[in-house]
Amino acid sequence: MRRVLYSKFSSERKKEYRIATQIVSADGKKSVIKMGLNDDAKEHIKNIADNRVKLSAVMEDENIELADVVLLNDKELEFEYIDGIRMDSLIEKLVKQKDYKKIIDEIKCFTKCITNTRYISNFECTKDFEEVF
Repeated sequence: MRRVLYSKFSSERKKEYRIATQIVSADGKKSVIKMGLNDDAKEHIKNIADNRVKLSAVMEDENIELADVVLLNDKELEFEYIDGIRMDSLIEKLVKQKDYKKIIDEIKCFTKCITNTRYISNFECTKDFEEVF
C-alpha cells in the first residue's frame, strides 16, 4: 500500500498540463508519482516520460543522476526517488557558512553540467512555451 508523504497539485495550468505530483512510500521505498488530473493531461504525462529518455541521450556529464521513470498507465508515471541536496539548499547552506569560494565552485560545476550536452540551442520563446508558462 502506498503512503503519501508529499503532494502538490498544478491545477492552475492549462487543462492539458494539470498534474499532481506525489512523493509516496511503499514497503519502505520512496518514489515520485505524477498523475494527470484529467483526460486532457494524458499526452503531457506521456511526454514527461519521453522527454526523460531524450534528456538522457544528450547529457554527457556523469555527475547528473536522472531518475528512472516507468509509465504506469495513460495518466500516471512513476520516477525513482533520488535522495540528494537541491542546489538552492546547498547554496543557502554555504551562504550561512560564508564559504563563498565553494559557492562559486558549485555554480561553475552546475553551469558545466547543464552546458555540457551534445545539443545546445538558443532559447526562443515560442507559442508552445507560452501555452504552458
